[in-house]
Amino acid sequence: MNDAQVGLLVAVPMIAAMAVTLHRAGALGGAGAVSAVAMAVGFGAVLFFSQ
Repeated sequence: MNDAQVGLLVAVPMIAAMAVTLHRAGALGGAGAVSAVAMAVGFGAVLFFSQ
């Protein structure tokens, strides 16, 4: 596992946690939170496996 993959493993959960936090604070709607988490996981997976 190279440095870029480790970075993705750290960054994607942080992005997802931020989306959930914004949703709980009322700053992000439910669909927006789900979309942000899904896109972060999707992009992270594509970038992780293309390394």
